[in-house]
Amino acid sequence: MTRILGALRTSSTPAIVLFAVTFALTAVVNPRFLSPVGQTNFFGSYLPLVLVAMAMAVIMVTGGIDLSLGAVMTLVNVVFITLVGHGVPVVLAVAAGVLAALAVGAVNGLLVSAGRIPPLLATLGTMFVVNGICLTVMPVSGGSAPTEMVAGYASGIAYIPVALIAVVAAIAAWVVFSRTKLSLRMYAVGGDATAAYASGLAVPRVTWLSYVIGAGIASVAAMALTANVATGGPDIAGTYTMSAIAAAVIGGVALSGGTGSPVGAVFGALFLGLISNLVLSLGISSYFVSAVTGAVVLAGIVLTSLVRRDSALLSWRRTAAPQSPSAQEGAPA
Repeated sequence: MTRILGALRTSSTPAIVLFAVTFALTAVVNPRFLSPVGQTNFFGSYLPLVLVAMAMAVIMVTGGIDLSLGAVMTLVNVVFITLVGHGVPVVLAVAAGVLAALAVGAVNGLLVSAGRIPPLLATLGTMFVVNGICLTVMPVSGGSAPTEMVAGYASGIAYIPVALIAVVAAIAAWVVFSRTKLSLRMYAVGGDATAAYASGLAVPRVTWLSYVIGAGIASVAAMALTANVATGGPDIAGTYTMSAIAAAVIGGVALSGGTGSPVGAVFGALFLGLISNLVLSLGISSYFVSAVTGAVVLAGIVLTSLVRRDSALLSWRRTAAPQSPSAQEGAPA
């Protein structure tokens, strides 16, 4: 528990602060944002990004990156919608989509861990392959998700949106997982793979598992996206990869690995959603939304990096600070 709280204080705090400030500003500019409908729409729209940002963070913690996560989400979407359209039971269609995502994650993990291919190149290649498969399965957008699935996703429990409950559940799940040996090994591999290998850790296995777990979380994100948009498309999640990376970095997850928490990525993703919401609430033309959002995201990343650098510098100074005269006098000669 001490390690979890420490991680929140050092790496996730800037993202949490950015989220809180932007949430307050959005509520002031657009009072309807705080209504049950407003909250349902917001969390329903950005739960997929929250989940895929967590997936990206899991992989980044081990020192990797996965450019195919957006394509994986699309693959799950088109497989699910296509199978449901052919009369396949929903449970089996969900299982097929999840298995497809896990297969891609397993391939990525093998290419990186066993093939020693740089993660950027390996996942870039699989991204193109998966995109081609998606176009083959569903050349044009179409189909529809089950009505019960869409209605359930947009509902609430005691005025609390289901999507918000899912966000809290995702954070709780990571808190539980972070106490496992596998989590510690992932941070060890991301911090220094050579040292982790020398200490006896199965580095290739841990790396492979990170990609499989990330793909599994991305499949859940894809189901949330499908329930939200209620249809399928061959490029329905094309923009999610870059947004997930941005959310993870804003959340304090280091691109070099070994530092950060998926919890920070959650707040980074929510911050991105709030920025888009705030820009639209201010009446800024939709033509400039992407530019304004990008500028704010860049500023958020820079702020997060500066805070993390200052925290590391302060920690180093405390460690390197000379001992007090009384401590030196008491030290053995």
